[in-house]
Amino acid sequence: MEWLLKDVIQETDHPFLNFYTLVYEVIGDDMKIKPYRYFMASRNSKDELLAKTHDYSRPSGVLMALYYEDPESKEISIMMTRQFRPPMGDYMTSVPAGLLDPEDEDEFEAAEREAYEEAGVEISDIELLCPPGATSSGFSDEMNSVVLARISRILNQNELEEFEDLSSGLVPLSKVREMMKDTEKYKIPLHIRLLLLYLLERFKA
Repeated sequence: MEWLLKDVIQETDHPFLNFYTLVYEVIGDDMKIKPYRYFMASRNSKDELLAKTHDYSRPSGVLMALYYEDPESKEISIMMTRQFRPPMGDYMTSVPAGLLDPEDEDEFEAAEREAYEEAGVEISDIELLCPPGATSSGFSDEMNSVVLARISRILNQNELEEFEDLSSGLVPLSKVREMMKDTEKYKIPLHIRLLLLYLLERFKA
């Protein structure tokens, strides 16, 4: 089958995220052309969607697995966040994350800025765990990267936007598994659970 994007109809007008109808023509194996409409959410403009060439090299945002090693006990702690997410109607337990600003060169630069703004920490030894990849390809065109970084300095100075109901704190690795089991108290998104399982395995020694 061949999919030809013919038009993009913007259904909403919001400064951060909008709902679109994608108008496709689909050429089947029998060479018949059939119209098809699909609905999606995007942070991009209509013109950007129409001109999209599937360049996945620059992500929309970055997830940050930030760890702190106690200088005396050598115990590893993970920076966790608790933030109210209106679509879920509840507080989600996650890790620091943020969108790339136009002036950010890449996800590493964005991670340094967002770690300071969201968690009040400075980071070093930044490592790319996952290159830009789709987070919900059936719903949105958003692409995210995942980085791992060491917390080199704790400043405790959050710079949050209005209505950004967010708190953060260090959780010892020994307690992370307990948090994941307590699904009543801690609402942890699926992709964050997978990331935490990776961190438990990586730092288990």
